[in-house]
Amino acid sequence: MKGEGTQCWTTSPAPGPVPLVPYNEAVSEFQDRNSTPEAQLVAASSFGVIVPPDTARRIADLESQQARSQSDLQVARDRQSALASELSESATSHNAAQAKVARLDAAIKRKNGRLRTLNDNYERPLRVADTTIATHTAELFRLQDWVSTLDRDLQKASQPVQTVTSQRDQARQHISPPRIVSQRRDTIARLEKRINQVERSTLAKQCVVAIRDLMARELDATHYTSKSTILNRHGSYRAGGQDARWRQELNVQQLKVSARTATKQQVQVRPRTPPKVQRMQVSSTMPPEEQSQVET
Repeated sequence: MKGEGTQCWTTSPAPGPVPLVPYNEAVSEFQDRNSTPEAQLVAASSFGVIVPPDTARRIADLESQQARSQSDLQVARDRQSALASELSESATSHNAAQAKVARLDAAIKRKNGRLRTLNDNYERPLRVADTTIATHTAELFRLQDWVSTLDRDLQKASQPVQTVTSQRDQARQHISPPRIVSQRRDTIARLEKRINQVERSTLAKQCVVAIRDLMARELDATHYTSKSTILNRHGSYRAGGQDARWRQELNVQQLKVSARTATKQQVQVRPRTPPKVQRMQVSSTMPPEEQSQVET
C-alpha cells in the first residue's frame, strides 16, 4: 500500500519551495502521517493521484474490516473490563475465603489444643477410675463368693440347730418345773395349816411327835428325790442349753428344803402321837402322790 502511494506521489509535481529537511526524516514523517488507508487515500487525493477501482474497493473493505475490528475490539475491551471486575470480585472473594480459612485453621488449632489439654487432664483420672472399677468389680465377685459360702455354711449349721431345737421342745414337753414347784408349795402350805390346826387342838399335841417322824422321813425322801430329779434335769437342761433354768429350779428346791428344815425344827418340840392317828390326820391333807410315798 505504501509502495503504491510512493509510486503515485513520484508522478505529481512538487509544489512550491521544498523545506530544508533531511530526506529520510521527511519520508518517515510522511509515512507516520499516512499510516492508515484513509490517510493514504486522502494524501493521494490531495496530490491529484487517480486511485484504481480495485484499490478503492480494497480500501473500502479494509475500512469495513477496521470498523468491525474496532467494534470487536470494543466488545473485547468491555468483556475484558467485565472479566477484570469479575476477577476483582473473585480476588476479593478469594481473599475473604482465605481469611475465613485462616480463621477456621486458627479455631481448629485452638480446638486441637483444648482437646489435647482435656485429654492430658482427664487421662489420669480415667485410668484411676478404670483401675478402681476393676478393683471394685473383683472385690464384688469375692464378696459374692463369700456370701455364697456363708449361705452354704448357714444351711449346714441350721440342721444341728433345728435338731437341738426339736430336742429342747421335747424336753419342755416332758419337764414342767413350775407345776412341780407349785405342787410342793401347796403341800407345804397345807402341812403348815394342818400343823397350826394340830397345835390348837389337844389331840393334835399328842400326834406331833408322830408327825415329826413322818415329816422327817418325808423330808429325807423328798430331799433325795429332789436331788436326783435336779441332777437328771440338770443333765437334760445342759443338753438343751438351759443352765439358767436349772439354776432357778435349784434355788427353788433349796428354798423348799430350808422351809421344811425350819418346819422340822419347830415340830421337834411337840409330843409324839401314835403312827396310826398321824397317818389318818396327814393323809387327809396330802395329795395322792405324797400319800403313796407315806404309805410305803
